[in-house]
Amino acid sequence: MKEHIYSIPLSEALEQNCGCILCILEKKLEQQAVDYFLGASMMEPDSREVTNKKGFCRRHMTELFNKKNRLSLALTLETHIQELEKKVCVHKKAGVFSKDSTALLTASSLDEISRSCALCDKLNKEMDCAAGNLSYMWSVEKGFRERFESFEGLCLEHTALAIKMCDKELSGKKKDEYISMLIKKQKEKLSKLYENLHGFTLSFDYRNANKELSQDEKESVENAVKHLTKYM
Repeated sequence: MKEHIYSIPLSEALEQNCGCILCILEKKLEQQAVDYFLGASMMEPDSREVTNKKGFCRRHMTELFNKKNRLSLALTLETHIQELEKKVCVHKKAGVFSKDSTALLTASSLDEISRSCALCDKLNKEMDCAAGNLSYMWSVEKGFRERFESFEGLCLEHTALAIKMCDKELSGKKKDEYISMLIKKQKEKLSKLYENLHGFTLSFDYRNANKELSQDEKESVENAVKHLTKYM
């Protein structure tokens, strides 16, 4: 069997039996990336070039800050801000007939700078590989396939990612079967979420004052948010 880099982490995530395995893996990869950018990345010129150019989004800046490694973060931000000074400028309107004004061009440039993130780029690349590998493992490892299909499936966002990335690993009938399986699981999950949310909301009706909620109904809002957004 050909080597795939995320086979072990995916199997480990599957063993946890607690929701979307790509969410589990992503959280692990994200923390590894945070540690990387505050550690090994500091000594790698190629990585520093990326962080100088890209910086970090709000979420990941907060994750880096909360690690309380002030010196590493300061050194990274120091050279990033130095790079920003070169980029922040007024972008003039291209010509008389240009639809974009100076204000829009300048604002667009600043917006692009503020939203770029070296950690997001690294994480997205790793998650693309993991999602592609998920389809590969499903297709060649019977034990993995049986365990995966016995669970509820992936969250909404990772279902989309898994379907997108299966193009690189599967073809023909097997790809159609994989996509159909993921969609079926997604519909079943959404139906269950709806039923539990409905049960929860009905409990606030005075006519159901004595109704005892199931555990799934009690956790229905939390579970719905997790499924629709990945993060809490």
